[in-house]
Amino acid sequence: MRLVCAGTESESFTRRTEMPTGLLLQHECDMNNPEEHFLWSYVALELTHGHSVPLLTKPEILRKWSARQYKAGYRHNPDLQEIEYVPPAMGHSPFGPTGTWVDTAKAVELKAKNEAIQAEQLAAMRKQVAEMMPDVVGRLEGLSDEERAAAAEDLKKQLQDQMKKLADALTVLDADGKKE
Repeated sequence: MRLVCAGTESESFTRRTEMPTGLLLQHECDMNNPEEHFLWSYVALELTHGHSVPLLTKPEILRKWSARQYKAGYRHNPDLQEIEYVPPAMGHSPFGPTGTWVDTAKAVELKAKNEAIQAEQLAAMRKQVAEMMPDVVGRLEGLSDEERAAAAEDLKKQLQDQMKKLADALTVLDADGKKE
């Protein structure tokens, strides 16, 4: 599926990051799809005394709301947009901060600040990985960008396989514990 931002064909996106609420961010929505046209605007709605909280509604219902507004003739006009949603620096979580709606001008500043925080956190995580797996990091350092990306994908798959085996083992243990 090709995704476009603000209805322009010039900007396409391939990455979609569905939040725990089932919503997409504005740049991830296909503005030509009625079910996604307004989906992004339901993020962090003020629901209780001016506080933004996750909207606890099934994603398929939110998509129907978006389609209803679209079919009723409402359309987003990026030239008239005055506010923009900025997600929390470290991503979405039903238990963490919800992000914030701010002036479009302030959004640029806040996004830059969030990117700096993310870069700092990523550097810290890379350092932890280097300390935990120095042999793997040493092997990756001598590779080209393409080789490094392939090796990282391979390592990621190996870790996912190991996690699946652990999850399967936990399932067996849980089942054994219920037999007693």
